[in-house]
Amino acid sequence: MAFFDPSRPQDFIFISGTKMRTLARNKESPPDG
Repeated sequence: MAFFDPSRPQDFIFISGTKMRTLARNKESPPDG
């Protein structure tokens, strides 16, 4: 994981477990960390 950078919060959307499961179900990969 990259450190949180307040100048670009859109790059650091904190992904919950639910979001991770949704990505996995949709066969998508999470953002590179």
